[in-house]
Amino acid sequence: MKVLAIKELDDCIESASACTFELDSPLDMNLVRLLAKGAELKHYSTLPRPLVRITAARHYLIQGIVGERELTVTFLPKAPPNQAELLREMIESHTPLS
Repeated sequence: MKVLAIKELDDCIESASACTFELDSPLDMNLVRLLAKGAELKHYSTLPRPLVRITAARHYLIQGIVGERELTVTFLPKAPPNQAELLREMIESHTPLS
């Protein structure tokens, strides 16, 4: 899977930064589980558009819709400065199921 673009969002609180990751393939549950290793995963599968929310304490919050090609990531103040690049590498190591 490739990350086509990472776009910073302007409407975030001062102590955190946020961006969207645009993916070349739809978000699948295998990628969700990969991103959620060592983090808290909430999966709202009964919604018309199944939402996932991944919280990695003191680092980031990831939200996305299974089947869509975009993730919203909020980086918390204590996140390492290269956290976006680390997430990009993790996402790009994933091979989507066909």
